[in-house]
Amino acid sequence: MAIIGQIKDLAPLFSKTEELEYLLTYIQSLFQEKALSSLQSLQIGENFQTPLQYEMFAITHCYALKDQKEAFFESHQNYIDFQIVLEGFERFLVGSKNHFSTLTPYDPSKDLEIYSPQSHLNQFLLQSGEMCILFPYDVHSTGIGEKNEIGKSVKKVIIKVPKKYIKHRL
Repeated sequence: MAIIGQIKDLAPLFSKTEELEYLLTYIQSLFQEKALSSLQSLQIGENFQTPLQYEMFAITHCYALKDQKEAFFESHQNYIDFQIVLEGFERFLVGSKNHFSTLTPYDPSKDLEIYSPQSHLNQFLLQSGEMCILFPYDVHSTGIGEKNEIGKSVKKVIIKVPKKYIKHRL
């Protein structure tokens, strides 16, 4: 299941390798004035991609929250998603792959498999300064809002990290 929390609380998870220490440094840099000022100009529907070291890349987005009925469920096999909210908030819907039916089979060129919605979902709210780490078995939908939240904007970064750099050792 996904790992969720404040970046400062999750920081100890990044001390195991050079690649993870680099990733944490990049994540922390997102909250510095220079990075935040470039984010301010993003409008709903805009995004850009930034190449990083170690085959990682970051996708910076700004989009409007949508109703759960519009949820788009996906998973990835080659990359772990590190999703960080920089401004605003959003709800996530997450479930285990074995509770979903595949709509579109895995496409290796996009590292994407698409699923039909189902009822066995966990929901959580991610706010500015918080991060969610999604693994290949986490089918997820992001950008969900409830009632008066629909249409509000969220600005976030998704860092795609090759799964070879992430090893669980609890």
